Amino acid sequence: MKKVIFPLLLMVCFFTACTNHGEKDAQQYLDAAQQEMERGHYNKAKILVDSLRTIYPKAFEARKKSIALMQQIELGEQQVSVAFIDSVLMAKELVMATQRKRFVLQKDKKYQDIGNYFYATQVIDKNKNRSYLRAQTDELGNMRLTSIFVGKYPLHHSAVKATVADGSYAQTPVSTDRYTSKNLGLTTEKCDYPLQQDGGLTAFIHLNKQKKINLYFQGKKSKKITLTTSDKKAISEIYQFSLLLSSIQALTKERASAQRKIAFILRKIKEK
Repeated sequence: MKKVIFPLLLMVCFFTACTNHGEKDAQQYLDAAQQEMERGHYNKAKILVDSLRTIYPKAFEARKKSIALMQQIELGEQQVSVAFIDSVLMAKELVMATQRKRFVLQKDKKYQDIGNYFYATQVIDKNKNRSYLRAQTDELGNMRLTSIFVGKYPLHHSAVKATVADGSYAQTPVSTDRYTSKNLGLTTEKCDYPLQQDGGLTAFIHLNKQKKINLYFQGKKSKKITLTTSDKKAISEIYQFSLLLSSIQALTKERASAQRKIAFILRKIKEK
């Protein structure tokens, strides 16, 4: 009987030693992860915690501690993210505050939650009864071009094409937002092209604003005009301003997402 008990005791001691040894080594991973977190090296800290969980699946005490540590790591990571976003947002909003003085905001407070920015030379009231390409962006950075044709006879145009002397060009797809009206013997046709659906026309004009650009209204009939210097500048300026506004919106959403994650982690920590 003694011969059976003795080997059994040896096995218990062996597994106990292995378990203790695993906890000890796993704790070293935890300590290293803690140090990396305190240095602000959150990714390294997460890798160490993940390695602990993989290498020591039965180090239950260390794994339990690792849950709390991972929460602290993720909390710190999100807090750093919010701080960084805040600094970038502040810089961009200062630039926006300066730049928007160059534009005219048109907004009917009774009916519009979001207004539209125009370049001063392209304000609607100052451009009646002329054919041109108008640019505008709303306060969230959603830009669109509008081709406006005014004439005695309709073109039924639904797209526009811009060309420069070297033969390069950009062309919009057929507009899905068209409007035609008649007044005092003149027909006015308008077609909208959102920035993401303009066939690269906005960027083309921006890049070629120092060159002569011909614009073709394309429909049942065709009409050519030359973009004026002021219209090219207006399109280029609105384009750059819309990119600034849209980047601010993206950062604002990213900040809100990080704050939600922080609130979630804090709830989890409080529950424990």
